[in-house]
Amino acid sequence: MVRHVTEQPPVLPAAGSIKRTVAAQLDKDGVLHLDREFLSGLRETDALGVPGPLPRCECCWTEVAAAAALDRDEVAMFVGATCVAQARWTATRLVAIVPC
Repeated sequence: MVRHVTEQPPVLPAAGSIKRTVAAQLDKDGVLHLDREFLSGLRETDALGVPGPLPRCECCWTEVAAAAALDRDEVAMFVGATCVAQARWTATRLVAIVPC
């Protein structure tokens, strides 16, 4: 992914800036499903509460995800703090992930 040098890297929301936690539900098989309707209701000041262990970063697969990067089509990608800091991808919104 190429970023223009004038673009600011994405920043995870600080813990104090999180206004609400939206709990995600697992299906009967224990799989986390995030449909477009659910994702469209998330704001950058929200945190996504995930039951059970947190997912892995889908960029590097070496760290636990710290946020869900949501693109314009409401497609989510789980990313870790290191990948966010290195700006390996672009997203329109970052929503923090917390265990619940």
